[in-house]
Amino acid sequence: MAEAGNDVLVHWHLTGRHVGTFVGIAAAGRRIEFEGFDHFVIADGKVVTNMVRYDQMEFARQIKLLPPDGSIADRALKAAFNAKPVWRAIARRR
Repeated sequence: MAEAGNDVLVHWHLTGRHVGTFVGIAAAGRRIEFEGFDHFVIADGKVVTNMVRYDQMEFARQIKLLPPDGSIADRALKAAFNAKPVWRAIARRR
């Protein structure tokens, strides 16, 4: 934890299980573990804002929303995504 004036940063490490529906993804009880931080702004002794940051791709991989990094499925997904601008440019030329 660190503070400077009205700003407070809190680094955290979360461990648990995916037991509830998350953005339409049904729970499968998979173990999850990742790190992140909160940035709080405090004014008059109260939290005015709170911004949370964490590796959302790592979380998505852990609940099996995304394939493991470097896997065949991951490489195919990235190739398809990266091909989209190429196909769009070809279509615009016609």
